[in-house]
Amino acid sequence: MADEIHPAAPALADFFKRRLGCSTEGLLPLLSDLLKAQELGHVCLKLTRKQRAWVAKFKGLYLPHGKAPLVLEDDRLYFQRLWRYEETLAAGVRRLARAKHPVDTAKLDCLAQALKLDASQREAVYGAAQVDFGILTGGPGTGKTTTALQLVALLAWQGRLGEGRPIALAAPTGKAAQRLKESFRRLKELPLPEAVRAVIPTEATTLHRLLGARPETARVSYDADNPLPYAAVVVDEASMVNLALVAKLVQALPPEGALYLLGDRDQLASVEEGSVLADLCDGLPAHTFRLTTTHRFDARLCALAEAVKAGKAKEFEGRLGTDYLPVREECLWQALDEGFSGYWQKLAQGAAPDELLAELAQFRVLCAHRRGVLGSDWLNQELWLRFKRKGWIASRSAYYPGRPILIAENAPELGLFNGDVGVCLEDKVWFEGGRGFSPARLPAHETCFAMTVHKAQGSEFNRVLLVLPAKSSEVLSRELVYTAITRARTRVQCFGPKAVLRYALGRCVQRYGGLRYKLADAPAKHLNPVARLVDRL
Repeated sequence: MADEIHPAAPALADFFKRRLGCSTEGLLPLLSDLLKAQELGHVCLKLTRKQRAWVAKFKGLYLPHGKAPLVLEDDRLYFQRLWRYEETLAAGVRRLARAKHPVDTAKLDCLAQALKLDASQREAVYGAAQVDFGILTGGPGTGKTTTALQLVALLAWQGRLGEGRPIALAAPTGKAAQRLKESFRRLKELPLPEAVRAVIPTEATTLHRLLGARPETARVSYDADNPLPYAAVVVDEASMVNLALVAKLVQALPPEGALYLLGDRDQLASVEEGSVLADLCDGLPAHTFRLTTTHRFDARLCALAEAVKAGKAKEFEGRLGTDYLPVREECLWQALDEGFSGYWQKLAQGAAPDELLAELAQFRVLCAHRRGVLGSDWLNQELWLRFKRKGWIASRSAYYPGRPILIAENAPELGLFNGDVGVCLEDKVWFEGGRGFSPARLPAHETCFAMTVHKAQGSEFNRVLLVLPAKSSEVLSRELVYTAITRARTRVQCFGPKAVLRYALGRCVQRYGGLRYKLADAPAKHLNPVARLVDRL
């Protein structure tokens, strides 16, 4: 890690020194690196040989207690809080993974025919229905939600769900939960046995609401002592979920409960600590069911996605062809004008809000960064100025007609969730379903002609323009490019230096943690709780 000391490290080192009553020479850089690792999304700090040698010599650092703020496990140094979440999750998943159930293949085949499942989907349902913990993973358009519906239907038909044994649908964001709910409602219209149709859930919620999270604390209403009232929980967009939330969910399941995760393991991980979905896939391959057939994803985009996953920059550039824009300012603005012209034409024609929202979803600019030149904030400001010069924006109001609004926090009382998109018209902001709100009533929000790739997770657009920064940065990765291009249904354009693209495709996000080793029954651990000071930092 960089030599600069993390701002919080000196106070933390001093705290250790005062409470331990002994020298903490050498502790400051170690704590600094641990804090930096956590900020980068790592669950722990993977110690170098030098760091391990220093830790081994520092006798006053270890005390034989199980509630230390630091824990050393093999070559991994944790804050106690994250180590405890990882232990909780590993133990819970191992418990779930032990259960085995028979599968009625006649019922499975009947449902597979009704839902028109392909071979990989049928095999995934067959495998997941035998266990209490399963992962349905696959790229865009591989039918993860349809497969999950058959799984739920089969569990219900076999009596594992039903009256008094409901199932919960959940997702990390309100937007993702809304899409999951709509998908299950549409699929419920398919020809299914009435007994099965009756138990298919028609509502979905965020994981935070499901667990009864309290915003002012890290606590939840449901836990091991007060388990969730569900026989099973299905979680969509699981790649976005952080370690703490999955650990709390597993802990809150009833003794005979089941958990099924849906997601694309190749997408960006959570913005917080951990790469839980990928670690679970690696740690429990027998419980991971990969869907391989694409049903609604353009073949050219599939090839692009495969090139990105393989880190083949030249192939990616070749397949994009002229859609890899020359790195000239006029080329970028021309692409942006073309991308948004249909939207402004619809607005000028007096289109209804739902029509405008549909047109807005045709094209979206995705940026690697939020701040700085070519970041989403910068582009939104520059586009506002450009559209004003073109006469497309005539109003001086901050809520000018045509301004696209992205909701940044949940407001369930309004039916608005983080990730929802609306459009300003006169004195209201309109969202899907003809719902109009005064701007003053909206929760935190921002303009979204352009948005970060992270913000776009779980969304789909007809066409996407990926804008890369002028220079390489730690934000760039193969997963970021993959997530961006898989937001598109039909076309991807890319703007940015090829050297920056190659840098991104050469970097896989590698988040350090011990989950996959704990699930794979790795050799016995060597635990050294460090300095029993506080239960939590």
